[in-house]
This record gives sequence, C-alpha cells and structure tokens, in this order.
Amino acid sequence: MRRNLLIGKMLGVLVVLLALFVAVGIAEEERTDASGQWKYVLEDGGATIAGYVGEPSGDLVIPDELDGVPVTGIGVAAFEMYQDLISVVIPEGVTSIGFSAFAYCENLAGIVIPDSVTAIGSSAFYYCFSLTDVTIPASVTSIGDGAFMGSGLTSIIIPDGVTSVGDEMFSHCYRLSSVVISDSVTSIGDMAFYRCSNLAAMTIPASVTSIGEFAFYRCTGLSSVAIPDSVTRIASHAFAACSGLTSVTIPASVMNIDVSAFDAPNSGYHADEIDDDEVIYGSDKLILTVVRGSIAEQYAKENEIPYVLALPYKDLSVNEILSATVEILPEKVRGDLSDDDIKDLVAILRIVDTSNRDDSSSAYCGGQAVTFTLTMADGTEEIISAYNPFIIINGIGYRTDVCHKLSGLGGTIAQTPF
Repeated sequence: MRRNLLIGKMLGVLVVLLALFVAVGIAEEERTDASGQWKYVLEDGGATIAGYVGEPSGDLVIPDELDGVPVTGIGVAAFEMYQDLISVVIPEGVTSIGFSAFAYCENLAGIVIPDSVTAIGSSAFYYCFSLTDVTIPASVTSIGDGAFMGSGLTSIIIPDGVTSVGDEMFSHCYRLSSVVISDSVTSIGDMAFYRCSNLAAMTIPASVTSIGEFAFYRCTGLSSVAIPDSVTRIASHAFAACSGLTSVTIPASVMNIDVSAFDAPNSGYHADEIDDDEVIYGSDKLILTVVRGSIAEQYAKENEIPYVLALPYKDLSVNEILSATVEILPEKVRGDLSDDDIKDLVAILRIVDTSNRDDSSSAYCGGQAVTFTLTMADGTEEIISAYNPFIIINGIGYRTDVCHKLSGLGGTIAQTPF
C-alpha cells in the first residue's frame, strides 16, 4: 500500500517538475550575470536564481540584485546537490524558494530565510541532513510537499498563515523532537511526520479537520495524542507502528476512523507488510479515550482496543447507584452516603472529564485522599479516588479540575476537613 502511495507521489512530482521546466523555458531564456557567477531568468520584473557557475562552497550570500535587476526568487533545483555548501543567506526581496532548490545539499547547516518569502516549494530542503534548525518567517503562507523531508531538523515552528502540513513535509526527519503547528493549519497530509521516531509530543491545533494516511506512522517516541474536536477523519495507518503510544483522546466529531489507524488487532494489518526491513508493531499499552456512543467508541469495541470514556458519568442517574461509601486516607475514616449525598456526588461526577490521562499520582503518595465506592444497580462496583490534582477511576488516573470538589464532599460526609 505504502509503495503504491509513494509511486503515485513520485509520478506527480515528475509531472510538476516537467511543467515547471517547460514554464521557465517559455518565460525567459537563462542568463549569466556580469560577474560570471550567477545564472538567472527574468520573471515578472525580477530575477529568479537558476543556478551557479561552477560549484559553490562554504558560506554563500545570494546577492539582492543581478545586473541591476532585483532578485525575487530561488528557482527550481537552483542549488540542488551542491555538497560543499555550509550556509546560505537569502536576501530580502525574495518571495519564493522553488521546487528542490536546495535538495541533497547534505552539508548545508544554516539557511537564512527573509521575511519577504511567502512560498517554500516542494522538496526545497529535501534530505539536507545537516540542517538542524530553520526559522520559517511569518510571511510564509505556503510550504510544499516534502519540503523538509529527510532533513536534520530537531525542531520547527509552522507559522500562522500556513494552512496545511503537506504530504511528507517532515517525513524521515529522525531527529525532529518538537513541532509547533499554528492554528491556521486545517490539514495534516499523508506521511507528514512519517518515521519521525524522535517526536515525543504533538499538539494538534483545533483548526485541523483531517489527518492523512501514514501521517504519524512509526513515530515510536509519541506517548500521547489529543485529537481536537475539529477533526472528522483519521485515515489509514495514521498512528500505526507507534510502539510507544499509550493514550489517544478521540472526540465525538470524528466520524471516520480507518481500521488500520491504530494497529487494531482485527485490522489484518502487519507491520512487515509495510516496512520489510524491521518489524515494529503498535503499542500493546494503548488506551483510547472516547465519548460514549461515538464512532470512536464503536471503533474501539469492534477492534478490541482498550478504551475509557471521556465523560464517563455524563448521563449518570441517582437511581443507578444503590449505595455508596467514602473513606478518607491516611486517617482511614469511613462514612456512608445519604440520598442527598449521592445526589451531590452525581452532580460532580457528571462533569468529570477524563480526557487527560495521567497515572503519575503514585509519585505523590503521602497526602490526603478520598475514595468513593459505589455499588451500582447492575451489580457492578465503581471505585473513584480523588487526590489533588488527580482522579483515579477503577485504577486509571487522570488530571482534572474537579477533584477538589470530590475531596470537599468526602470530607464533609466523613466529617474530616480537607
């Protein structure tokens, strides 16, 4: 499947590249400036750098004009495969960095992009292994597919104005550990962060509506992800082979989840069919946090993925509780809940949000805690503990801002102040 996807993308890129070369040829004949160093073409009253005479090395400063014409663009493959380039300063006035402009510049370690740039083309910094840091100016509104694929980036901030994280934009960026995506982004493309194995955290903004195929495939460093309410679809293998993933929160807005999105046991998916060099399966510790009655809950049930409810007691009724007790620790003071106490407890439980899973409460042992034991009408038992700022429901911990209310109620019932 992935091979077919890649072949399709490669053919698409070749078509685009051919069209660009044809367009450039029609627009203007390539020239060499008076210094004999720079190749360029005239476009819309400006000069677009087409290449360099010879092979540049070391630190390169691109001039702001050539033969009296302002430099406004870096053209297609202008500096592709110049292995001895160490750093490049692009002048103010340049508005675009073209397709594959610096691709395979394996020793390029620094690039200065001016505030005038609005577009960074596809594969612009493709496999620039030594490029660990890039500041994308706020002026940029478009970044092409695969722009930083295979680069050495360790962190990146995608500025406001950019509307999509394109296909393969950061694919194979093995060192990438920190990504900030602006609220203007509405989509995360296919294979956008494919095999970013060092990516430890990802905040998906509330503007994103779709997450593409293989978007976070084999991001083995990811431990938790919260899908925002704006997302409606999670495509195939989006989080497959994420072996460190333990917690994913999926809102009710998600109406379509591909069976292979999270390495579902029933998907028939096997990692070695996608990557035959090394077999990596998804996490066996993954727990989905879903909304009762949602597509995500149905998905979890059908595919045998453990899950908890984000608002587990949203529809809880007083009549569902036969009896309840409370215990205060470490004092070991116990008390029974009256009917009015149960009403108060239900009112608090209805607003408990368990979307922020956190099992670190055990590291804060020693303080006061309150535990409610509920005997339900269906014969089951619910054990709910509050230990500020944590709530533990049947052994699973979460951070929530209502635990102090539970502690206060428990203290009142057991006549033990908190």
